[in-house]
Amino acid sequence: MKRLSLMIVLILVTCYVSSCSQKLPVPTSDDNGVLVIPISSRNTTQYQNGYYYEFIYNPETKTQIKAVPSGSRKFVVIDGFPPGKYNINGIKSISSPNGGFASVNSETIDFSKSIPIEVRPNEITLLEYMFSIEQKSSGLTPSRHFSQGYVFKPLDESQYNQILSELKQLPNAEHWNMAHLPAKPSTNQDNGVTSVNKLHVRLPSGNRN
Repeated sequence: MKRLSLMIVLILVTCYVSSCSQKLPVPTSDDNGVLVIPISSRNTTQYQNGYYYEFIYNPETKTQIKAVPSGSRKFVVIDGFPPGKYNINGIKSISSPNGGFASVNSETIDFSKSIPIEVRPNEITLLEYMFSIEQKSSGLTPSRHFSQGYVFKPLDESQYNQILSELKQLPNAEHWNMAHLPAKPSTNQDNGVTSVNKLHVRLPSGNRN
């Protein structure tokens, strides 16, 4: 699959901690906004996750939208996002072979339809999509073969209201006006996108079969 030319270069370091310890920033005078991406992850293997993910969007900025699997994380909060209208065009899976995997190939998935977002000055934008990641055993030899996949699709009303409720409970939430956020998803986007990458465990010398 062809790569999009609008890859985001990692320049800014963003905070990706669990929602229970995360806090919202205090608004500043630079008129930047905050982008919140709902995220969930599940890993039923004994190995670390083999991939993390970057969202591809345009027009380009110096800010990266990055999703790192963590079972306790409910959403990614990206502070200092320049205000404007953007389109998310795809997702790139990036190998992080720190779990002992031998074959970890990255890939880029282009969306059939871009997802529009608008970041407003000094406001919070909650993306109406959930990025769900799962790593599990697969194949005839589950002790050696795994897969890590994701589903990126619109939130249902219950998920959306739950994320909104948790945002309102974070430290510094009182500094933000969340009244403009809709009570439920209003998008007519398609059913999202699903992708799976295969992983193969690298065995120590002498233990191969």
